[in-house]
Amino acid sequence: MLVGLVAVIMHRIKREMGFGYRFIQVLAIVEGTPSIVLLAILGILKSEAAAGLLGAILGAAFALKAKEE
Repeated sequence: MLVGLVAVIMHRIKREMGFGYRFIQVLAIVEGTPSIVLLAILGILKSEAAAGLLGAILGAAFALKAKEE
């Protein structure tokens, strides 16, 4: 995930694309979701906490999308 994140950021800087709301939404989903799932699988997070965090991340990301439309 870290290598992919660095590659995407370098690509956006190189092409002078900037970092908008859409990029932040995708970043939250792509980086946050697997991290939370991994922590839940390893037992670091309880299932209730993982469900709450996943719901918050996905809810915030998709709420901004619905607001735009």
